[in-house]
Amino acid sequence: MSGAGPEVIAGGTRMVGFGIMRQQCRKAALYAILAAVMLGFPTHAMQSRTPVNVASLGPQVGESVPNFTLPDQNGRERTLESILGPNGAILLFHRSADW
Repeated sequence: MSGAGPEVIAGGTRMVGFGIMRQQCRKAALYAILAAVMLGFPTHAMQSRTPVNVASLGPQVGESVPNFTLPDQNGRERTLESILGPNGAILLFHRSADW
């Protein structure tokens, strides 16, 4: 079977391009299914969320924090006084992946 035009088989002709057309139909059906699935996701993913009151989460910018003693990433205990520099300090609390 060659791919260059119609082919004669058992007294009739069969168009070689039919296989290509079938592939294109399958591809179009797959794209249609994927589009339907993708368009269905936003209705679930875009649900309304409860707003977060940031002021209730802890110390705010410019506020003083109470004295504390907490372990750092290496397990050494740190206090507020131990991390203060001449210009103060920036505190960042980050939830780790192993909580």
